[in-house]
Formats: sequence, C-alpha cells, structure tokens
Amino acid sequence: MSAIILHRTDPAKNMRRFYRLDVQRDLFGQWCFIREWGRIGRAGQVRTVPYPTADEAHEALALQQHVKERRGYAPNSGAAASKPELQANSPFNRRHVLPAETALPLPQAKLADRAELIGHCLPLFTIQHHVGL
Repeated sequence: MSAIILHRTDPAKNMRRFYRLDVQRDLFGQWCFIREWGRIGRAGQVRTVPYPTADEAHEALALQQHVKERRGYAPNSGAAASKPELQANSPFNRRHVLPAETALPLPQAKLADRAELIGHCLPLFTIQHHVGL
C-alpha cells in the first residue's frame, strides 16, 4: 500500500497543510503506522506508532484518515499529484522507513550493544546514527 497524502488549503487564512499516512515494517519486523504533518513545502513532524499486526496498523490508519477528512483534509489532487517532478521535491520524501525486505541486516554485535533500539519503530537514519553505520 502506498502512502495516503491529504491536503488542506485555505488561501484566505494562508493555510497550506499536508498530512501523510502510511503503514510500513520497521527494521525489526514490527508494523508501524507513520503520520507526518505540517505546512506544504516545509519539513513536517513525524510520529510513528508500532503495532503487532498489519491489520491493526491499517485500522489505525483508516481511523486517522476519517478524522482528518472530517476536519477538511482531502486527498491530494493538485499539480503535485500529476507531476512526478513536484513529488520528488515534496517534504514527504525527506524521511523514509525501509520495508523489511529491502533493509540491510545490521551486524549482530552492534545490535546487542544497542538493545534499547529493539522493539521501537525507528526510521533508518536514526538507526544508522545510533548504531554508527
């Protein structure tokens, strides 16, 4: 499943917001519900919540999507939806959690030294920073 990107714009209020919803596996095999939000064109805030199963993570995604659509957010249907070059410069592409199938295995010795990381949904750049890759 690809990420769901919602926008809420109101020129009268100078409001240009985005909300990105996604479900991905982290490096430790847990399913993570990932939310990113902020002003369009800027780096947003990210919150990642781990779930034991994909179904539970997708339920949380559907619930959050419903809540945001009730507040005025709508699926992305503007210029960026039809032009890949605009999507490439999107703030949504700045952070990425690799799916478990494509992630490189971390050395076991380094994982053992960093036991506090196990069980958390962490983006790849955070793990690389903590493990020292």
